[in-house]
Amino acid sequence: MVMVNSALSFLSLRKPCPIRMLLKAALSFVLLFFCVAGLYAQDVEQIAKQLTPEQKKTLSKMSPAQQKKLAEEYGVSIPGDKGAVQQPTAAAEKPAEFKGMTIDTPVSGARGAEKQSGVAPLHPVGYEYFAPARQRIISVEQAIRSGKVPEVRRRAALEGYVGPLDMISSHVDTGTPERYFLSPGDAITLTHWSSDQQQETITVVIDDDGSIEIPGAGRFIAQGMTLDQFEGAAYGQFKRISTAMDFHLVATMERLKSISVDIRGEAFRPGGYKVSSVTTLFNALLACGGPGDNGSLRNIRLLRGKKVYHVDFYDYLINGSTGDNYALQGGDIIFIPKAGRKVGLSGEVYRPAIYELNKAEGLQEIISLAGGVKPTAVTAQVLVHTIVPGKKKVVRTIDLNKKSDIAAIALQDGDRVSVRAVSKAAINYVTVQGNVFYPGDYELVKNMRVQDLLLKAELLPDTHTEQAVLTRYNEDGKTTTRINIDLSSLLEGDRSQDLMLQDLDELRIYSREEAKYIPRRDVQIIGHVQRPGTYSRSEEMRLKALLFAAGGLLPGYDSVLHISRARTDKETEILTVNVNDLLTGMETANIQLHDNDVVTVRHRADFYETPKWVTIRGEVNVPGPYTLKNKTVTLRQLLEMAGGFTESAYPKGIMLRRESRYITFGDQVELLRRANRSAVEELRQAYLRAWARNSAQLAVMQGKAAEEAPAPARFGMPAITDTDDLEKTLAASTIPSIAEGGGKVVEKTFELAESSPALGVSKREFGENQLLFDEKERIVVDIDKILKGKEDMVLKPGDEIMVPQVPETVSIVGAVSTQLTLGYDDDRWVDDYIERVGGYAEDADEDRVRVVRMDGTIMLVDDIEQVERGDIIYVPTRVMTADIKTSTDKILDVVKYSVSTAASLLIFFSLAGGL
Repeated sequence: MVMVNSALSFLSLRKPCPIRMLLKAALSFVLLFFCVAGLYAQDVEQIAKQLTPEQKKTLSKMSPAQQKKLAEEYGVSIPGDKGAVQQPTAAAEKPAEFKGMTIDTPVSGARGAEKQSGVAPLHPVGYEYFAPARQRIISVEQAIRSGKVPEVRRRAALEGYVGPLDMISSHVDTGTPERYFLSPGDAITLTHWSSDQQQETITVVIDDDGSIEIPGAGRFIAQGMTLDQFEGAAYGQFKRISTAMDFHLVATMERLKSISVDIRGEAFRPGGYKVSSVTTLFNALLACGGPGDNGSLRNIRLLRGKKVYHVDFYDYLINGSTGDNYALQGGDIIFIPKAGRKVGLSGEVYRPAIYELNKAEGLQEIISLAGGVKPTAVTAQVLVHTIVPGKKKVVRTIDLNKKSDIAAIALQDGDRVSVRAVSKAAINYVTVQGNVFYPGDYELVKNMRVQDLLLKAELLPDTHTEQAVLTRYNEDGKTTTRINIDLSSLLEGDRSQDLMLQDLDELRIYSREEAKYIPRRDVQIIGHVQRPGTYSRSEEMRLKALLFAAGGLLPGYDSVLHISRARTDKETEILTVNVNDLLTGMETANIQLHDNDVVTVRHRADFYETPKWVTIRGEVNVPGPYTLKNKTVTLRQLLEMAGGFTESAYPKGIMLRRESRYITFGDQVELLRRANRSAVEELRQAYLRAWARNSAQLAVMQGKAAEEAPAPARFGMPAITDTDDLEKTLAASTIPSIAEGGGKVVEKTFELAESSPALGVSKREFGENQLLFDEKERIVVDIDKILKGKEDMVLKPGDEIMVPQVPETVSIVGAVSTQLTLGYDDDRWVDDYIERVGGYAEDADEDRVRVVRMDGTIMLVDDIEQVERGDIIYVPTRVMTADIKTSTDKILDVVKYSVSTAASLLIFFSLAGGL
């Protein structure tokens, strides 16, 4: 706003200055930008209030015209209250919406009543025809103002035009109208050929004298000819010099010349226009956007020399006549005078609108222009809102059926004619609704009774005949009386029930279902049938018929089915049926069904629809797939069926893999996910609390503000401590960047650092996928107990059992000098094997050495009795410490991960996962 005030102060200088002009243009752009961006949504009067006294003084010295011009330049309007600034009008915000397209001011005061009554506003006839042309003109003007060059494109002659704002010379494509007459400047292409002459194409142009010369064929006058006439003349010229019997010639327009016309008067955009020579008067009107707000559509004039052609555009708009669509000639002038009387016509006519009337036209003519009155019009009470010139506004009632009334009214400019509609309320009819073939309204004839109405409407077979209801209006026309009619008595001839009908009576007929509760005639069958669902119950329907409708029983059905019967006291009644008795034809088992019965067919759990099998491979005498006889086959039974182990088998290393769907059941997976999400959220909150505490401690120790403390490390890395020792806390803050380099191998051994005396680390966050089972999971089997009969493993479909050969090696991996696989020796202990590979590495955690057995179990060294064949001895790394000196000369314990054995760890976990 300061910048705006400064600019206004500078603009108030009297002397012309290029800088002032430039600033004025820039300020105009800024204000326009604020309007578009919505910053002017606040009350723009605030701008006027912030003007300096000098600026207000400068404005007050300007004439009203100068103030208006300045306001228009800045996109605002100044009303008559001494410079109060208003927001831009809707017309400025929407340049495509033209004044005069809709009547925003009342016609003789009728507008206010129109708004109150909810009647749609009237629009002047014909202006909407030019709306697209006006929109195009405005868009071109806006493009030119913004510095854009209007697009030059190849145009169709009757579609494109060149106006005063985009005067561009461009080629015009067209199909030549049949009535187009050739004139100087037209270019024509001639193509001719014959059997003894190749096709040849030449282009000729009509000279200024109207003649045209065809090379080799001579000259002749072409002006005034149509294209077909010219083609015939040219053919004759060529035939004079050609001897071919099959000579052919085709003439086409190469290009049409352009002509200049002038459009004056009350046009939307008057000026000179350069158009195609085939342009018509109506095309030119579109080119200029049609008449302006005050322009006439009824008395458009075409001035050609001394001739004047009067054109009534209504004849084209209303009747579709193109007789006045004259072909233009160079130098033509189109003049659009001021419009004549404009009268609004609303109500029950076919085209309500605002019409322009010629001098001799009156009420009869405007109704004719509107397509006449509708059948629903009250022609005897047409209202005319008019004026007594120079005196007062009056409303007159005209009877269109009286010529004297029509002749007596002289319509004035701004009058409003309203044709009322007849009342929507109909009389002399009665209504029948409900359970009849033909419900609806019926004419009330003389002496019409209830039975007469029923004969017309025709009762349906399931009609409730005990009672019908006749609703009749009372004398006040608002309240009603309910009259009960005994239909059964009426149909038997009881005249007391056959009442005389009156206007607007309504007879309601009910069906039996409407009058009395009747349960749905449905039965339902669920369970082990081919098509379970709900079925319509027929009369005397029995159980066997329902089974047939449901497609019959599926294999594996239970021998007993149940029928649950509803609508009983206290508890549901359940009937038991023996299926075998039913299928063998025992009638007592074929129970008759009731409405809403539910038949349940169960499935036997011990029934196999298809055979299930398991597979055993490796060192057994008969490996391969084996069918499960039942659901209780065990691993020991399978080993017996497979002929037992071979001599080279190693039972301790037996591996059993099972599909995950037999390991987790029901909602276990989803419950596991929910528990994990809850644990992760608790861990995250604890992590953030610990980090906030440690960050503050680190900032105090390092002499920094708390807000300068480092950002938290990645969640899941060991950057959190549970100690108050500041030195250890600072040491812990170095871990994330070191641990990040270790990747997933370091993350795998993360929990091994929990025993470090220098650091208490946070637990790892588990992703949901880490908690789910793979497609097949390995199950650890204690084969010794199974073979001794102490326990056993029930097999599941798809189980895979692998019996390996006797291994002869032991592998040593992890934090050792050299990772090797050695031959098995039953006299050696863990330390013996480690010594044979060079001993422990510097960072080995000797207290947490583990042994991975071939059956998949992982055990600490202290828990095993001896090293067995195929074992993997894994030596993990431990947390190392080192002393480093800080800038504050404090010696701190820095905790870091050693990643020197990353490759070893990766090998270990690959081996462990593959067992």
